[in-house]
Formats: sequence, C-alpha cells, structure tokens
Amino acid sequence: MGERVLPMDTDNDGDGPAPSARGGSGGGSGGDLLQKIRAMRSDASKFLSFVDLAEQMIATHTDNKQDDEMVDGSLSTVLETLSDTHSALGRQLAQITTDCNTHRMAADSGARQWGAGGAVGPNETDNNAQQGRAVPDDDGGAKKRRRIDISPTAAAGGHSGGGSIAAGGAAVESQQQQRGATSLSADLAAPMQHSQQQQQQQQQQYPVWYVLAHRGSDFPLRNVLCLRETCSWARGLFEAPQLRQRLTHWTTDDELSAQAGLRRTANGQQLLTFDDQQMGKGDLLAALCVTEAGGWSEMSEAVELAGQCGNCQLPVRLTAGDLHQYPNKTAYSVAPRVLAQLKMVGPHIDFGNGVTFQLFQHSDTLRAIKDQDGFELTIDPPLLANHPYQQHRQSDDPPVRSRIGYLPPTGWVSLGAWDYSSVSSSIKRAILSHFERTHQTNGTFRAINRLVNNNRLFNLLTVLTQTSRGMHHHHIILLHCRWLDFSSSRPDRRRPLIRGMDLHVGELV
Repeated sequence: MGERVLPMDTDNDGDGPAPSARGGSGGGSGGDLLQKIRAMRSDASKFLSFVDLAEQMIATHTDNKQDDEMVDGSLSTVLETLSDTHSALGRQLAQITTDCNTHRMAADSGARQWGAGGAVGPNETDNNAQQGRAVPDDDGGAKKRRRIDISPTAAAGGHSGGGSIAAGGAAVESQQQQRGATSLSADLAAPMQHSQQQQQQQQQQYPVWYVLAHRGSDFPLRNVLCLRETCSWARGLFEAPQLRQRLTHWTTDDELSAQAGLRRTANGQQLLTFDDQQMGKGDLLAALCVTEAGGWSEMSEAVELAGQCGNCQLPVRLTAGDLHQYPNKTAYSVAPRVLAQLKMVGPHIDFGNGVTFQLFQHSDTLRAIKDQDGFELTIDPPLLANHPYQQHRQSDDPPVRSRIGYLPPTGWVSLGAWDYSSVSSSIKRAILSHFERTHQTNGTFRAINRLVNNNRLFNLLTVLTQTSRGMHHHHIILLHCRWLDFSSSRPDRRRPLIRGMDLHVGELV
C-alpha cells in the first residue's frame, strides 16, 4: 500500500484548516505530533552522553584489581541509566506511532472534506485518492504546501521519496551519526510490527552492546565474563561473531600478539594462531581465555624451533579439540603454564610415522611422545637444595626429569634419566635430539675445567641455568660437573656445542 501524506499549509492560508508544522499555532494533532518527536531529542542526547561517559571510563581505567572493581561499579550504574533511558525512548516512540495512526485516520477524513478537488469518489480507493488528489494542480495553495510523511516509515527514520520529509527522525539520526552511533536510530525506530518481546530484548541489549561490543577489543575478557555472570540478560550480547572478532584482533595485531607471545618480536613472524572459523562460542571463549592469559613466549620458542627442524608448519593452528585438553579455566590455571600449553601444542609437533609430542595423563603419571613405560615426565623432580635448577626454578616452567631419547634406527626409546632446567628446555632438547640424529650435522666438542678464567665457567653453571622469561632459552646440561652442552636452536646453521674457550666462554647463540 502506498504512503499516506497530508497536505499542510506553511502559512495557514489554504482552503481549509491545516495543522501547523511549527507545532505552536495550528492547534492540530500534527503540531502535537511534531512536538513529541522533538521532545525525544533531549532523551536521545542524554542517552549518548551516558554512552560517552562509559567509553571514557573504559579508556582511562588502569589494569589493577581495585580500579577494576571501581570501574565495574560505575559502569553498572551507567548501564542501568542507559537501559532506563532506552526504555523511555522506546515508550515514547511507541506512543508517537500510535498518534501517527490516529492522525492518519483523521487525515483521511479531513482529505475527504477539505482536499481541493472534491471528495473521494465511490469507485476510488483510499490510496488512489490520497496520492492523486492530495495536492492537485488547480489548487491555489499548492505552491505553498509541502507533504509531511506521517507513515510508519517516517517514524522509523526512513525517507519515503517524492519530496516527503521524515519529521524529527532525520534530525535525530543526523545528530547520532555525528556522535558515532549510526545504529542507534535504527534500533530506536525499529518497525512496530515486531513483537513486544523482541522490542524489550532490543531495549535491554543495545546500550551494553554499544559500550562493550563496539569497544570489545579494549574491554578485558575477565570483565566481560564478570558481566555475563552478574547480568543474566547480558549473556547473549557476545555471540560467536563478536568473540571471533576479538580473537582475530588478538592474533593479528602485532603488538598484542607479540605481548601474548604468539609471534616473534624481532621479525613479527606468526607462530601460533587459532582455527576460529571452526569454533563455537564456548571454544572461542576458551581461546580468548588462554590468549589473554599470555605467557606463550617459551612455548613459541619451542614451536619456532620445531618449525625450523621441519616438525610443524608455522603458524601452528590450534583447534577446538586442542582446547578441550582442559575442562575449564581453573584446571588450565592450576597446571604449570608451559605444561598446560604443551598439552595443546604437542600434537602439532610431528616427528613422523604418526609420532607427535602428545602428552598422556594416567592419574598422577604423565607420559610424553609414547604412551609406554619409560616415557614418563617427572615435573619438579627431587633435587638438592643447592642445585642450580632448584635455585632458579620458575613455577610456570618448572624443572623436569625425563628418560626419553631418540636413537636410530629404533626411534624413540627410554634411556637414562636426565634433569632439565625447565619443561620448555626438555621440549627443545627432544626436538634437537631427533633432528641431529635424522640429519647430517656438525659439532665441536672440547673439555675444559670449570674453574677456568676466575671461575667464569663455574659461575655460568650456577647462575645462568635458565635465562629470564621472554628471552631466548639455551640448554645447559651438567656432565660430571665439568662439561657443558650448549645446544643452539638454529638447526639450519652450523651448531657449535661450546663456543669460544677464551674470554668469551659462555657466550651463546
């Protein structure tokens, strides 16, 4: 059915009574309608001011527990105000639409009595009469008249064409576009044929959606999860597309991904990513959880080494199945971080013949590579109190004892027990062991006394057993208290086991 329009005089000198578009002097229902629409502007401006306030809170808060609690409380108050204001705008819009319908019915009647050109004929439809005779050519006042669109399309902020004007709606929409909320007008002026339940959901969801989803990359996941727990109506705000967008931002942004340890800082090479297109909402939340937790630098070094040795393709793409190694966030957080990451990444480190760096958990027993006796990993093995591995132990990357080795042509076998300074060191030692026994390599061996050069080598044994987190890790293995094995993690180059016996003893590559 075509749009319904009402001829209205701009100077009130036409053939019959016409409500004034200026809303002050006509005394008709059209003026009242425009006044109500204009009244919505103040509420819309108030709504936008609270949105700006929420954005300012998010942009200026610091990352500490006390400040997070204060921001959460302030945001809750702002969100309540936004919801109330949004509901009020919705009620006003519903009332205006009702008035539009009433006004349109009155306009139909008035057109029959006062429309120049006569009443509607018995064989004419109401639509034809309105469009054909609303502003006839022979009407003396037609040059001073304009057509005001009072159809539901106008109430929705749309433009109906033919010179019609969406009274009030265009002004509000223009103001909102200048403030950056282009979707606000569309949400406020949703078509009224939607059910009441859908309207209530939109009114409840939009303010939080604007603050959180449109600024999602700046809002920590822990705050999002807190909101989901405390506000039942907010749980549906972050669906799979929005979570996927947040995850993509973490994995593709150079600064964020380097901060999390997913890519090398030096050359920007991506080392780890996620197969997010095949993940559901729960999987995406888990991926965001382990990503924002960070601390992937040690595992990324092992992945990079595996890529150089030909044991995986970079970047390693973690799947939903990899994330299911742990039932929940608590279980993931309790385990040593590097070990927890190895459970997810290990299956992607392929040694050939169907053998990967997979972990097998049997009660308190943890095995690696093969689910057989002799392939156990002992995390935090008993060490002497003054043992350098014990002194420089890191809880997230603790020492490990392993009997796993590679001997061709047999392959992976159980050998004598070896202690490693960290889980990440044991991973890289296994990768290098496989590489040097399956490829032609060059090595240099030399025996020196640990007290040489004013105990410099001895100090290296006791102090540099493990480099600081975030730096390149090298392997230092005790051999009869007089030997060192410096294993370079660059298999594509000549890999000296000990470099320099002069003043540069202990300088590693």
